[in-house]
Amino acid sequence: MFKTLSRCAVGIALFLGTVASSGAVTYSFSIAPQQGYDEIMRRWTPIVDYLNQTTGLSLELKTGKDIPTYQDDVKKGAYDFAFVNAYHYTLFHDSQGYNAFARQQGANSVGIIVVKKDSPIKSVEELKGMTVAFPAPTAIVATVLQFSHLKDLKVDVRPTYLTTMDNVYSAVARGLYPAGGGEMRTFESQDSTIRNDLRILWTANPMPAHPFFAHPRVPKEVVAKVQKAMIELGSTENGKHLLRAVRFQGIESTSDSDYNEVRALKLSIPDSQ
Repeated sequence: MFKTLSRCAVGIALFLGTVASSGAVTYSFSIAPQQGYDEIMRRWTPIVDYLNQTTGLSLELKTGKDIPTYQDDVKKGAYDFAFVNAYHYTLFHDSQGYNAFARQQGANSVGIIVVKKDSPIKSVEELKGMTVAFPAPTAIVATVLQFSHLKDLKVDVRPTYLTTMDNVYSAVARGLYPAGGGEMRTFESQDSTIRNDLRILWTANPMPAHPFFAHPRVPKEVVAKVQKAMIELGSTENGKHLLRAVRFQGIESTSDSDYNEVRALKLSIPDSQ
């Protein structure tokens, strides 16, 4: 009971904090920092601007300084709308009551391990004892899936964490580390000067696409407006252009039950070093 009351109190305080002097409410629309701040703002600001124009709402694009900080903020209910990996969504649904309402159309999240294109490394077994770059210990698709696979093969590596997937790709392409963990969508969105200098060494089994989800303090009619506008993005040429910037073919509706298969996974977070 106490936890429920505390959660409500925090939710009310955060909600009231978004009310401007004019009486209009600004909702935070957050994107996980899989890439650098500037890159996220460049790719997602036009989409959020479109949503504001289409819905008549006031959405403010947000992100975090790094993946663990962002995940901790979502866990505390800091954002009205959020976008993060499927596994952490299930945790945030339990802790805050967040509910999924949309996701990338016809897509999955696919973890990868990359090496430099001309690297002599041909299998993940050869990484044993090496220092491998990852974005963050809690990055499920770019770190945890890789560690799970390496553990199954009894391949011990020394992890180093570089905050974002962009940093990982760049560091491996520059030869600073022999390999790095990432995710297919962010890899494909890299500038060709980096992407063409890398080779995918290993690909994980797909997970459901990252969901967009809303805090229960956001009125249902507001969520419905945002969901409708996001889905309709793929029906116009301008909308398709905006989606291409984030490597989306389109956006489709989803619900919490679509992530029950993720709840059945037994994943563990590697130690931070």
